[in-house]
Amino acid sequence: ETKLTSAGRDPAFKIMPNMLVRLVRPGVARLVLEDSKAVLYHCLDNAKEYHGRPMSPLEFEMDDGPALEQLIRTIEPQWVCVQDLFHDSIEDKVGVTQALFDEGLISIR
Repeated sequence: ETKLTSAGRDPAFKIMPNMLVRLVRPGVARLVLEDSKAVLYHCLDNAKEYHGRPMSPLEFEMDDGPALEQLIRTIEPQWVCVQDLFHDSIEDKVGVTQALFDEGLISIR
């Protein structure tokens, strides 16, 4: 799993439109619409002790919501190509995917 995520990569690694991606594990992320934003909550950096680390959700624009939903619903054994995500531009597709990859939420192939 580490080899497929940002934990096993150079920090400068860039997502490309032709890459296949999926959520690293089922159930690690939830998408919530709050105050005209799409907010992604995840449990990958949870502390072992109660209230050990404050929550750090990822905030996105509302138009990123469909692509985010598609990414968090693509789990093993399926993959989705970045260029096939539900979004208007390739730059937005790559940007959303890169943000999740940098957090360690996305595996690549």
